Amino acid sequence: MACTCGCSQQQLGLLCPSGVIRTRMLQVIRPPMTPVGELRGVIYRRAGLPGEVPKNYVHFFKQAPLLAADSMGRKLFIIGGHYRVTKRGIEG
Repeated sequence: MACTCGCSQQQLGLLCPSGVIRTRMLQVIRPPMTPVGELRGVIYRRAGLPGEVPKNYVHFFKQAPLLAADSMGRKLFIIGGHYRVTKRGIEG
């Protein structure tokens, strides 16, 4: 499987020059789900390089995914949307 940026990385989990890490994710959805609403944006904190002070980031989605909760209201799920997570953060 080639990287989406067109580089020759063939193995999953390798960092390609575009900064995208290709990996397979198991998607488990346990119905019933309770829709909460559109997820318009998120605020998150992350550190850059080791020793750097963590920074806060705000991301607004171009196409809002659905925010849903499990039937017990204990876990949140992001369903759909067009975005990806790279070493630079959330894109899309």
